Amino acid sequence: MQEANLWSEIERMHSLKQWRTLCARYTVAKAYMQDSNAPITVFAPVDDVFIYNPDIRAMSQKEVLAHIGFKSFSLVDTQIHELGENRIWDKQILIRSTINSGYMYITQFIATPGNYYYFANNGMLCNHAANEWGIISGEQYLYKICTPIGYRPYPGTALSFVRDNDQMAFVDRPYNNHDLSEMRDVLDRAPDIALVIFGSSSWNGFHTFFLPTNQAFSKVITLNKLM
Repeated sequence: MQEANLWSEIERMHSLKQWRTLCARYTVAKAYMQDSNAPITVFAPVDDVFIYNPDIRAMSQKEVLAHIGFKSFSLVDTQIHELGENRIWDKQILIRSTINSGYMYITQFIATPGNYYYFANNGMLCNHAANEWGIISGEQYLYKICTPIGYRPYPGTALSFVRDNDQMAFVDRPYNNHDLSEMRDVLDRAPDIALVIFGSSSWNGFHTFFLPTNQAFSKVITLNKLM
C-alpha cells in the first residue's frame, strides 16, 4: 500500500490544481508536502520574504533551515520536555525531526522575565507570555507547539483542536472548529498527515506560521488573489 502524502492527495483534487502549481514553486513547501513521514506539513510560503526575495525562495530545504543564523546548539533525537518547563536555556536546541531532508531548530528568546518565545526553523511556535491560541486578522490561528516532533508527541490540544468536529471544543473563545473544516477535509483524505500549517508572516527576519481557516485557505489557493 502506497504511503499517503499531501502532495499526492492534492493531485487527485481538481479544485486544488492551482494550489498545487503554486506550491511547486517552493522547494521547502514541496519537500514537506511530499514527505509521508512528516508530522508537520507546510503549505507554500506566501509572505514578502519568499515572494520578493527570490534568493531565499530558491533555497533548498536544508539551506532554509540553516538560515536561522545561530551556531550554538545541541543535538537530540527525541521530543524535548524542557519546552513545557518555561525556563531559560543556555543553548539553541537542534531536534532530529522526521522530515527527510532537514532538521528542526528550536530557539528560545526572552520576552519578559519568566516568559519566552520559541521558534522552530525561524517559525514562532509558542509565546508563553500569552500561552494560548491567538486569533490573527480573524482568518488565521497562531500555531502553538503541540504537534508531534521526534519520537514522542508533545502533550497539547492542537491536534484535537484540528481533528475534533465539536464546535464547543473551546468555550468562550472567539473562534470554533467550523473555521477549519476545509483543512480538516484535506487531513481526513491523508490520514498520515498530522497537521497542516501555512505561512508565513515575516517580522524582523522571523517567520510566524498559522493554521489556515476556511477564509484564509480559500485566499491562498487562488494565485491571482495571492499576488
